Amino acid sequence: MTNKGKNKQKIKNIVLKVSPGKLAITPFFMAKISEDLHRASEAYRPKKHVPLINYFLYLASIERGLKAAILSKECTEEKKCYIKNCIGHDLVKAYKEFKKFFELDFITDKDLLILKKVNKRYKDKGFEYFAGDMLGQAMKKFKDLPKIEEIREISKKVNQFLERNNYFLR
Repeated sequence: MTNKGKNKQKIKNIVLKVSPGKLAITPFFMAKISEDLHRASEAYRPKKHVPLINYFLYLASIERGLKAAILSKECTEEKKCYIKNCIGHDLVKAYKEFKKFFELDFITDKDLLILKKVNKRYKDKGFEYFAGDMLGQAMKKFKDLPKIEEIREISKKVNQFLERNNYFLR
């Protein structure tokens, strides 16, 4: 007599239902992301082409840094929704909201003009996905873009502000 069939085990299917996770967005979290983006851009320095990734990283750092500062003054669900739905990735809107809470002038009028010059491309994901008019910019060798050093300086100022405020760690 064989043991065929006697030791068979039934395999059961197990279904796990996982609810979506919720990330706690805090001023400290946003400030550290800003710092990380700035440092990543500092570490990557292409030599032979226009550093589009650096534009993106510095601009994303500026965006997160301004949002961190805003949340440091009003970290409510309503403010988070406002930032997500009304400000989005608009650097000028983020700066205007920042100015409601802070009377600082570390971002100069010249800096604001620079941000305005790249704002549409940034908020429309041009630097991220090479979308919009970026192909046309490439044909013109990106002559309409501000110098990367100017964007870098604004990002540096925002990150120095975050550092002076201990990244809003309370």
